[in-house]
Amino acid sequence: MGPIPFSTLLSANIVNALHYGKVKMPTVDLYDRTTDPQGQLGVYKAQMYIQYVNDAAYYQFFFPTLKGVVQS
Repeated sequence: MGPIPFSTLLSANIVNALHYGKVKMPTVDLYDRTTDPQGQLGVYKAQMYIQYVNDAAYYQFFFPTLKGVVQS
């Protein structure tokens, strides 16, 4: 297991976890705090749920759906 190539709050176990099969990036609008966070999370959860992903993939693919200050 090599070093994490960027700074993240996710643990190395999550970042480096293997996926079971191919995971498709959810097609959600990027969240920047100007819309309803519950709605954003609901759409994300639904798209990940139908892919039968493990917990690590669930967290890995959430971070790129955030934008701006929310991502930092």
